[in-house]
Amino acid sequence: MSTPVAIRGGIFDLQLTNAYRGVAILFVMSQHVGGALGTNILTPLGGIGVAIFLLLSGYGLSESYKAKGLDGWIKKKMIRVWIPFLCTYVIIFALREDCGWIKFVRQVLTIDRSEYWYVDYILRCYMVFYIAYRWLYKYRWWLLGGFALYSFLLTHSGLMEEQSLSFCFGILLSERKELFLSGKKFMMFGIASFVIGLICLFIKQLPEIRVYEGCLLFSFVQLGIKLPLAIGVIFMLWKLPRKWVISPLLLLSGTLSYELYLVHWQFIPFVGQYATSALAMIVMAYCFAYGMHHALSLIYFKKSSKN
Repeated sequence: MSTPVAIRGGIFDLQLTNAYRGVAILFVMSQHVGGALGTNILTPLGGIGVAIFLLLSGYGLSESYKAKGLDGWIKKKMIRVWIPFLCTYVIIFALREDCGWIKFVRQVLTIDRSEYWYVDYILRCYMVFYIAYRWLYKYRWWLLGGFALYSFLLTHSGLMEEQSLSFCFGILLSERKELFLSGKKFMMFGIASFVIGLICLFIKQLPEIRVYEGCLLFSFVQLGIKLPLAIGVIFMLWKLPRKWVISPLLLLSGTLSYELYLVHWQFIPFVGQYATSALAMIVMAYCFAYGMHHALSLIYFKKSSKN
């Protein structure tokens, strides 16, 4: 959910990329709110939103590397991703009686998995990218491929398994634009991805597949849903009239996407059974996320001014 470098005037230009992120965080929050209200009809949206975030992160890191290299890269990413996570966890630690010091430290350092699995995973993606592009550039795809296999086979997390290709595929899009992102090719690629995602979504509903939930076979079907539909959603947003996509709500949601991810999860237990309480929770999440984003922006600005 970090901000990727964007190509102005293209499929991933600055405003469109922000809108994609806005749609992605709305998908994630919709799934969580829907689950709290007792419906699973929105369940696929959360994984699709996460796939969009990871794809944009991989794409953005690759574009940033081509433009600026890796100078100050770790410091910048740690500040943007880890510091808001730390601030959120400090508040959680202060309010919860079941969070001891050892558990707090291990989860903040992402040694143990926390309820914010996405943060744990994206930080690992960043470190693999840095190692690959700093020291093993010639063999970067071996390392990235190995990381994708690790994510699918060894994390023992359905959430990570179904997203195992999303980050790496974003890097591939950046390095092979001519294969995917030219106008006609992207149109064919976007439509094909959307169709594949829908087919896998249908397959997932079959009782013969449902019995494997929690197994790698089920995660493989999930992988065939999340990344293809994420690409399909980006394609549809790109094809829609720009004035529909570049809306104030989507741009605000995209700007606050990471803070919204961190904040909204803590409000989910208070949703209750009514749509009005869910709406109130969403409004509160936006308010808290805006406050966090503004405060951190001031800190970043002062820090960059001193430097």
